[in-house]
Amino acid sequence: MTAHPTTHERRATGPAAPFDPALLAGLDEPLRRYFRHAIRDGAPLPDGVRVTMRGRTRACSAGFH
Repeated sequence: MTAHPTTHERRATGPAAPFDPALLAGLDEPLRRYFRHAIRDGAPLPDGVRVTMRGRTRACSAGFH
């Protein structure tokens, strides 16, 4: 096994928790809108993820563009 196992090499640790919109409480409105759009109610959520990004994001004082 590699130092960073791929999704296919990981073993399930139990049933995935379902997505509940109440999990979004406390997030800023743009994030709530994004997750409500991207994740359907009741979708199984993974225990964790590994994200690798390259490049830059553009931030501004006025918010999202």
